[in-house]
Amino acid sequence: MKSDILLLKIDNPIFFSDKILIKSIGVIPIFVYLFRLCFKHIHFSNTIKKKRLYEIWIYGYLFILVETILITNCYYFNITNPVFDNTIALIIRINAMVSVIFFLSNPFILKYLPLIKKINIIEEKIHVDTFSRVENLFKNEKAYLKKRITIEEVVDRIGTNKKKVQKAIFANSQLNFNDFVNSYRIDRSIQLINSNYLIKKNLKSLSVESGFNSHQTFYRAFKKNKGCTPTEYWKDFRNSKISGEKT
Repeated sequence: MKSDILLLKIDNPIFFSDKILIKSIGVIPIFVYLFRLCFKHIHFSNTIKKKRLYEIWIYGYLFILVETILITNCYYFNITNPVFDNTIALIIRINAMVSVIFFLSNPFILKYLPLIKKINIIEEKIHVDTFSRVENLFKNEKAYLKKRITIEEVVDRIGTNKKKVQKAIFANSQLNFNDFVNSYRIDRSIQLINSNYLIKKNLKSLSVESGFNSHQTFYRAFKKNKGCTPTEYWKDFRNSKISGEKT
């Protein structure tokens, strides 16, 4: 048993060797599960949007996992040439550090593994139908213009339950209910700005006309949605319009 290079004190080499072997065998089901999950389902997922990035993360971690298992076993069971002991020990340490970095960079990555699985066809149809009714309520009936509208009101109006509405909105827009409502309000404010609403009215009036209950909430939601404040958007729109008229 080799342990001096890795600075390990091993009292019972045979027991330690058994632990290494058992651990390696135990990791195999995890590897197979992760690989099959990604290979078969990730491209069909409705919840994982950055599929390519997610694939790179998972496959990269699996590569490090397999490489570490192979090198560790080759090292401890004297399969490799003793000349390479120092190099192998260094690789094992590097792999351990890289594995830690992988998890620190995104510690919740494994939490979302179940989301890779395809949504059941029946459940997906329910989500689509529910979201279609929610969209109709917001687009055609302009429910977002009501101040302090709640998810309970939406549930009552479309005749379903709160959980289905929340899941349907998230599955189709990746937004929670409040952000979903605000996205419609922001779109409404953009329409008003583009129709020169602010020539005669002020920003506070714009926020009220768009369905917001407060001026401050309007500013925060607008910046979160568009990456700029309503004032900045209005100035850019006005400047671009003036430039267009000159040309």
